[in-house]
Amino acid sequence: MRPRSLCPRCPRIGVVPLGLLLAASSCGDAVGPGGFTITYRASLAGIATIDSIYYGNGSGKCTSNCTADSTMQRVVAPAVPATNPSWVVILSNLSPGSSIEVHLFGSGTSAGTANVVRLWMTAAGALAGDSVTAATAAGTKFTAELAARRL
Repeated sequence: MRPRSLCPRCPRIGVVPLGLLLAASSCGDAVGPGGFTITYRASLAGIATIDSIYYGNGSGKCTSNCTADSTMQRVVAPAVPATNPSWVVILSNLSPGSSIEVHLFGSGTSAGTANVVRLWMTAAGALAGDSVTAATAAGTKFTAELAARRL
């Protein structure tokens, strides 16, 4: 005697086709959905102001002075709150092979060390990063840059 289905009008679904569907849907990029998340952070600790900052949006490389490259995002004199003296931007869903970089141009208000950090994380949670520091002095211009890097 053949077992009865709970749905006599429904067609029978074979186990093999369902298994193939599951196997095919699990294939994909090693990074996973969403790609990379990038964080740029400039810590100024009340010792400097940012005249301008250029950061890569993941689609290209900065030219020699950054101003001619439409793939760079420019922020002029961003407000940096006194309670948390840093500037932060987060980009999501950058694909593998994207280029990231940051160039900060600032003015010192007192002696100290400005810090620029760049972090990147895969959708799977693998985290890496790098940073650079620049000495500051009252009334002195400074630059802190992290060169282009491919994800």
